[in-house]
Amino acid sequence: MYRQGVIFIILHLTSSTYLRVIFSVEQSALLVKLLVSLWFF
Repeated sequence: MYRQGVIFIILHLTSSTYLRVIFSVEQSALLVKLLVSLWFF
């Protein structure tokens, strides 16, 4: 029971950090697109 709880917590933490990394990557990609479009137009 205790081991299952630890595994669940680890999975929850890794998945949330994974989603946060994906979100920040998408945000930075949007910023780069915005800067490029401002630069060229």
